[in-house]
Amino acid sequence: MRRTFITIASIAVLCGMLAISLYLETATTPGELMARAHGCLLCHRDWSTRPWLVPQEQQFPIREQITQAIQEAHPWVSDTSAQQIAEYVLPGQQHLLGASRNSNAAANLYQAKCAACHGADGQGDGLRYPPLRGSEWLTDSPSRLPEILRDGIQGPITVNGQQWNAIMLPPGVAPGAETESLIHYIRQTFSGQRRDKRD
Repeated sequence: MRRTFITIASIAVLCGMLAISLYLETATTPGELMARAHGCLLCHRDWSTRPWLVPQEQQFPIREQITQAIQEAHPWVSDTSAQQIAEYVLPGQQHLLGASRNSNAAANLYQAKCAACHGADGQGDGLRYPPLRGSEWLTDSPSRLPEILRDGIQGPITVNGQQWNAIMLPPGVAPGAETESLIHYIRQTFSGQRRDKRD
């Protein structure tokens, strides 16, 4: 019985070592290898979906900031390993921080170009201009939003089962990245459930 237990335990240890070896060997960069070797991804699985830096630290270059954060939180990680790990997570972090900045810029753009008619809360003005919140126009495929932002639109149109008949002039949003970020912001902010306007 004891011999069987030792054999099973030995096989389990060997399998574990083999799994760890394969896990480390599949790393494609020195930084990924260091992140795997130090077990970073066990706790920081969300490194590519959640910024590690607080908003006031969101300034480029962030490589040094990430390296410093790793060294402060995990003093046993060598300087070289911390730099390699920072290099590995940097693209995802830059993307997230850039997206956060773009989101703020898009919110400001919405307030400047759209809110006067469609409302700061996306509920429309109740008279001439339809709500964006909960509108099927935000989720239609293929999307007409780029065309509407470029050319404007003239009614009558139906939004959320109600007829609207007004003219929307082009709001003057630059084509390309600015239009894309505004559309993304509008969809993220207003494509949820409609809210009843409070009197």
